Amino acid sequence: MRFAERPCARRPELPGSRSADRVATRGFTFIEILFVMALLSLVGLVIFTTFARGIDLWQRLQKELVDEEAGIAFEKMTHDLRNSFYYSPLLFIGTDSSLRFPTIVRFKEEEEAREGIGQVEYYFDTGSGSLFRRQANMSQAYKERYMEDRPVVTSVSDFRVSYFYFDKDQKDFFWTDTWQPGGLFGGQKPEDLPLAVRVALVIGARDDEREYVRTIYIPQGWWGTWRQELPKN
Repeated sequence: MRFAERPCARRPELPGSRSADRVATRGFTFIEILFVMALLSLVGLVIFTTFARGIDLWQRLQKELVDEEAGIAFEKMTHDLRNSFYYSPLLFIGTDSSLRFPTIVRFKEEEEAREGIGQVEYYFDTGSGSLFRRQANMSQAYKERYMEDRPVVTSVSDFRVSYFYFDKDQKDFFWTDTWQPGGLFGGQKPEDLPLAVRVALVIGARDDEREYVRTIYIPQGWWGTWRQELPKN
């Protein structure tokens, strides 16, 4: 009697055998390594491009914010200076880094918003690198007291002010770094105001500074100068 032959089952390879070691020690092929390197390079390029675009967008937004801050500061100063006038108890006084003058101010009195004669001062604090504005109503100004000092612009590296006037003796226009009432210039009187104020504002760090300059004309100053020059009947 013959029995049908059964195929012999392959003996499983035990760990430690030569054939198992050949399978276990098989590494990546050169093509597979090149493919992985190319894939990693592509992913790195995408990440770098996204990061660079984000940095560029952030820098542009920062510049726009700086422009907006400078614009707001100039608008406030323009509003205050164009409303300035001669008022003997509160004279116009200015240096190369600060100015104080009478103008129309808004304040709260008995929980009501009001407008009236007051005094405004702008000054540059080098310690904090900020341009501050403070104001006082009539009663506060007489006592040389001010309301809360509020920063108008931060990250300021330089703030310069100059004053434009007409010299009645030399019959010509000049710029000066200070404005003191009492006739320090040719033919000036205490009631005279500067014709204009030029403000230079530098914002930012040394490696990324941006300078903004604006000349603000004072209507009362021009009217006072030309009124004195008109021929008298």
